[in-house]
Amino acid sequence: MRPGVYKEGLVIDKPLEIVGDGSLEEIIVEAEGADAVLFKTTMGRLVNLTLRQAGGGEWFGVDIAQGRLELEACDISSESLACVAIHGGAAPSLKRNRIHDGKQSGVYVYENGQGILEDNDISGNGLAGVSIKTGGNPTLRRNRIHDGKESGVHVYENGQGFLEDNDISGNGLAGVAITSGGNPTLRRNQIHDGKQSGVHVYEKGQGVLEDNDISGNGLAGVAIQTGGNPTLRRNRIHDGKGGGVYVYEEGQGVLEDNDISGNGLAGVAITSGGNPTLRRNRIHDGKQSGVFVYENGQGILEENDIAGNARAGVTIKTGGNPTLRGNRINKNGYEAVWVYEGGVGTLEDNDLRENARGAWDIAADSEPNVHRARNQE
Repeated sequence: MRPGVYKEGLVIDKPLEIVGDGSLEEIIVEAEGADAVLFKTTMGRLVNLTLRQAGGGEWFGVDIAQGRLELEACDISSESLACVAIHGGAAPSLKRNRIHDGKQSGVYVYENGQGILEDNDISGNGLAGVSIKTGGNPTLRRNRIHDGKESGVHVYENGQGFLEDNDISGNGLAGVAITSGGNPTLRRNQIHDGKQSGVHVYEKGQGVLEDNDISGNGLAGVAIQTGGNPTLRRNRIHDGKGGGVYVYEEGQGVLEDNDISGNGLAGVAITSGGNPTLRRNRIHDGKQSGVFVYENGQGILEENDIAGNARAGVTIKTGGNPTLRGNRINKNGYEAVWVYEGGVGTLEDNDLRENARGAWDIAADSEPNVHRARNQE
């Protein structure tokens, strides 16, 4: 395709390859009242094109309704719906595209859409950078997903997805939001400097998060609420403006072998019926308590290393009722364990030595509710 502005939508209904011949900025397909591209055949390839949906109804920039489209090195935007839609079992390959300024999502994967997205720059979209729902199951690798008005990635309504080595930053809501049965796998992603939480799992969202670096977010590094139940392994959750992990409103989750450090609030906060399981995590050098359990939070903490936090290693109050077994709670700025205002708990076989104010501070109103056995003091 030669340079020029082509004021019409393309409908590709047979195998076809279109390659822009010249500068990307000068080869423009612009459609108003239609998709810029509607792809509904078995295979095809689009390379080096500017694809603009310019409004005039409810249309996509590129609508991939079936087949295996290769979409490479294009500039894609939409003033109507998402920049790119993938659905109906379509399994395209999107590589090195700039996907930006969609009125809704950057990429919208739904109704069993699949596909591989690699090395794309996805930015400035009105909804999530990538939305995945209703059986959508794409693979995202090495994409930059940034500066959107809502979440970087939103997985919901039983969407799935495999995300690895992406850089997700600066989004208006969570870097990754997982809700209503969403169940993605996230590995080795950088999720940082978002306006709210790094990862937010809620309304029975699930997910497996392994070896991610989650840092510098405006709220918690990971927030889990309303039946959210993710598994977190070997993540670094650090230097957030809020807490490291915040489990609340019946949130659950299993956290194993994570490094949680340097956060502005508690390393792990558990409240309002939150009930996670924490094993073998390092929770250290936070600006407040290592673990804070309050307002009927619960939780099982086993074999964690809780050290060097500015306040107590573990603080329990107002009906908080965790179980701690075999943890090392050392070198914190206050006590190892501080219980007050009706806090409850079971603490067995923990190492509580070398804290600035000793092993315990248990208020009189809480003393009858705290079970202690075989702790090193």
